Amino acid sequence: VRMEASYKGTYSNQILTLLLDIDNPQDLSKLIVNKMIDKYCFHDAETGQPLQFTSDLLKGAGIFPELESLNSRNNDLLSTISYL
Repeated sequence: VRMEASYKGTYSNQILTLLLDIDNPQDLSKLIVNKMIDKYCFHDAETGQPLQFTSDLLKGAGIFPELESLNSRNNDLLSTISYL
């Protein structure tokens, strides 16, 4: 399985700050897994349970701060529907 994620702007700056504090390959792996899980989780469509792949990733994820965005866009569903 190959996964890629792209982070821009504020998110990439926050990740860079975290990367600068990492001093070993194990913590680097944990950071990568943590940020992938922040962006992607895979669940069974019928049961809603995490797939084994997601469960395995969660076991390898370290504890890092969540990424924050001060994005002013309103992503509310009703606003989007109204716009359309």
